[in-house]
Amino acid sequence: MTFHLHSVKRPKILINAAKLGLETYNRATCLSSSLALSMHQHPPQILRSLIDKEGQLNKMRLQQHVQYNIALHVTVLTALIAETKEIERAEKQPIQTKLFGISDLRFTTNASKACFTAMSISGSR
Repeated sequence: MTFHLHSVKRPKILINAAKLGLETYNRATCLSSSLALSMHQHPPQILRSLIDKEGQLNKMRLQQHVQYNIALHVTVLTALIAETKEIERAEKQPIQTKLFGISDLRFTTNASKACFTAMSISGSR
């Protein structure tokens, strides 16, 4: 899975709100309660779910759908940025300190195929 967060074009107000949300982002609360995602999934699986959810919300936003929820959209964008940063951080750790078994090796191998750049999100419609 390759995902370039900087390629996501959203209004600046959404991006700025999501970045502000990083200050109080609580992974457990956000993923399980707000977004109904399991924390037992590997980070790339969580990221894929967040990408799909954000895409649905953006489509609703563009169509001015009556059920579009801007607060949920900001929450999903915040989680997307936070999870991307977490994967980037994990990628930078020395391999010896983060591998504990074959499942971790598989995760590391799969995650290393992805290219994430959370800091260079640009906002536009």
